[in-house]
This record gives sequence, C-alpha cells and structure tokens, in this order.
Amino acid sequence: MPQAPSYRKRSLRGRTFAVVTLTDKISKKRRDFWLGEYDSSESHEKYARVVAEWEAAGRRLPAQQDETLTVTKLIHRYWFEGVTQQQYSASELHNHRLALRITRSVCGDVPAEDFGPNKLRLVRNQMVDRGWARMNVNRQVHRVRQMFKWAVSREILPVTVYQSLVTVESLRKGRTKAHECDPVKPAPQALIDGCKQHVSEQVAAMIDLQMLTGMRPGEVCIMRPTDIDQNGDVWLYRPHDHKTAHHDKDRVIYLGPRAQAIVSSFMGHKVDGYLFSPIEAEAARREAMHAARVTPLSCGNVPGTNRRWSPMRDRYDPNSYRRAVQRGCDAAFPPHPRLSRQRVAGKKGTRWETKQEWSARLGEDGWQRVKEWQRDHRFHPHQLRHNYATSIRQQFGIEAAQILLGHGSAIVTEVYAERDIKKATDVVMKVG
Repeated sequence: MPQAPSYRKRSLRGRTFAVVTLTDKISKKRRDFWLGEYDSSESHEKYARVVAEWEAAGRRLPAQQDETLTVTKLIHRYWFEGVTQQQYSASELHNHRLALRITRSVCGDVPAEDFGPNKLRLVRNQMVDRGWARMNVNRQVHRVRQMFKWAVSREILPVTVYQSLVTVESLRKGRTKAHECDPVKPAPQALIDGCKQHVSEQVAAMIDLQMLTGMRPGEVCIMRPTDIDQNGDVWLYRPHDHKTAHHDKDRVIYLGPRAQAIVSSFMGHKVDGYLFSPIEAEAARREAMHAARVTPLSCGNVPGTNRRWSPMRDRYDPNSYRRAVQRGCDAAFPPHPRLSRQRVAGKKGTRWETKQEWSARLGEDGWQRVKEWQRDHRFHPHQLRHNYATSIRQQFGIEAAQILLGHGSAIVTEVYAERDIKKATDVVMKVG
C-alpha cells in the first residue's frame, strides 16, 4: 500500500510551519497544503483531515477556488473515481461511456453548477436525433443524472444541481419522436438449428446450454469447473460474477443430465480455466483447414508462416459470442447471391470485398434489403433465455420459470416468458 504523504517542516520569515504535499492520481499535479504552526495540535489535526479527504476522493486534488469545474472535468473525474470503481460489466461500462461522451460533446464547456434541466434536455435531444430508442434514451439520461448525484455525494457540487435534474420527466410512449424498441421474442428454432451447423463446437455448446438452463449470455461465457457443484443428481452452477451480484443476491443455475453431458465434454483437466475458449475454437478451425488442404506441403505456404500474431482472450464475452452467432446465421441463411458479399481481385489473388465496398456496390436500396434480410434471419443469444422461459412456463407454470431464471418477482418473468396463446385459444373455443 502506498505510504501517506509526510508531515514536513518549512521555515518562512523566521517562523516554522507544517506543510503536506499531495499529488493528484490522474493529472499527477502536486500541491502544497499549509497546516499552521509546526508541531502544534491544530496542524496535526488539519494534516489528518486533509490526507483523509484526499484518500476519500481517490487521491484526487480538490478544485481550487479560481478553477472552474466544467462538465468535461466532472466527467473525467467521475469516470476514474466513480464508474471504474463500481466494477460494472463491460456492457454497462460501454453504456456509461456513450452517455458521458454525448454529454461532453453537447455541454462540455458548461460549468458543472450551471448544468440544469434545459441542458439535460439538450443532451437528451441529441440522443433522440441519433436514432436511439425511447427506453434507451431514458436509461442513458438516468446515467447522466447518476454522475451529478455522485458529485453531490462527494460535496463537489451543491445538492440543488441534482435536485433540479430530477424534475426532468422521462420520455413517454407516444409523446416523443424517439422510436419504440420491438419486444424481444424467442428465437425461431429453424434459425437456431441452422446457426449451430456453421459455428464452432464451443459456440454450439453454449447455445445448447442456454436452451437447457436459461442462462444469460454473460453467465455461460464465464463458466468454470470450480464454480460448479457436482454433488447430487442436479449440478449447481454459481457464477463468480452476475447481473445482480452488486445487490448481494445469489445466482444458482441448475444443470440437469443433458446440460451435465455438455459441460463434462469440455471440462478435461480444467479447474480454474474457462470451459469455452475461443483459442481452442480457433485451433480446431485451423486443424480442420489443414486437414482439408489439397495443395502439397512442398508448395504454397508452410502452416504457420503467414499467420499474423493477434492476442486472443481465453474466454468469450457477450459481444464476441453474439458476433459468432451472427456469423453462423449469415453462413446458414445468406441473402440472394446478387446481394451477398462477393470475391474481388486483390494484390495476392482474390479476396472478400470489405463491408464498405459491399455497401457501395449495392447502393442504398440494395443495402437496405440486405439489412432487412439479416434482421429476419438472425437471432442474438439473449433470445435463447426467452426460449427457455417460454418453454418452462408452458410446461410447469410461471413460478417454476421465476425460480429457474433467478428473478425476484414474477412480474419480471412475464417479460421473458411468452404467454401460451394456444391454451387461451382452446379455452375460448370451449366456453365462447
């Protein structure tokens, strides 16, 4: 642990004073704080108070009286002292980054104390103009408010700043030009089956596990043998990190016989390592390419000579997992050959055209048709949680779905579990 700054003596005009020098953790600026007469009880008390306040602020220096705290400076301080200290997930950090980036671009030079409701509306309007959905805009505005709430709690800003921002109402459905998000539906089984034929063994197993357990994408990405209790007929998987961990809630995922078989096939000698590794998936892909090689080894490139070094993580994250699923869907359900990506001549033979070249060749109308096709023939991993919830609710009821999904309320489960329309139809046919 770094040592505390020392209590020092400094002579001035025949008198001795106490002084402590503090360094800002981010900017590395240094500032002297005069404490009073050297070795007096008052100077020691002030020294303890100044150092404690500096430590509580994350070793950041307080703003000087003649230094105006702008929104940009507040964002910088909030990011390093507030956001990064909360151990947010990668997606939540990304959302904070987007919200703060827009706030800085619109009102970065505005003094933080002058940031009021009208300034917040300007930031919100910018989000709407960028095409963000209404509910996403409301969540991002809340994150902006969180920054000022944090500043008030650290006595950086007066409480009236945050209180004024709370008066800005959220965007209401049908009363704003921000569009509405389509509700998340279960993924069609045909898309799932087609995708699994064009992804790695690891990604296919992750898809199957989500269908069997209802895990979130982030939970299946971080599976480790050490987090799985294998005692009993049903294994218990407790992720070391999950969505509600900061609320001190326990997350238990139940693994039945079929899920256990999938997990066992990837355990091997792993203990603390992650079950599903993109490094292993890439190695298997290269081995398959080498096995299918028709060029004699005496001709062409020797395996490994044209390989570019690219660091790869030892596990998937929700984003890389989602991209792998999308690539599998695109391979299983390509658009019309005229709309598909083409091979073009390059310096070293033919190559696939880039996304920019592809879009320019198709034009605006053609590119829009491609996007519509992909929208109808892709699914994202979080939809698999909806598949599981719907199936469990139809077979065993809403209470069982609530327990297995790890929800604290059945109201939340209603969002994930599609209602069984067939049952309602059968009842109406009989009584109506």
